[in-house]
Amino acid sequence: MVPKHIFVVVHLNLILPNKKALYINGRPFYILESTAKGSQIGFPLKYSFDEIKAFIDPFKNKKLVVESLEYR
Repeated sequence: MVPKHIFVVVHLNLILPNKKALYINGRPFYILESTAKGSQIGFPLKYSFDEIKAFIDPFKNKKLVVESLEYR
């Protein structure tokens, strides 16, 4: 969660060529911009890491423990 905004990241079990991913604990997650109509997978990360307040697993309704975070 970032201030006054939310975005969704999905893990696809693969690395998409020519798309940057948000690597959480070494696993690639791709950003889906939830408020931009027609947005494609791999939407650019527009926030600094210190602006991101939490990653929530919607299936468990629990905050993820983030041991490492990288955008590449």
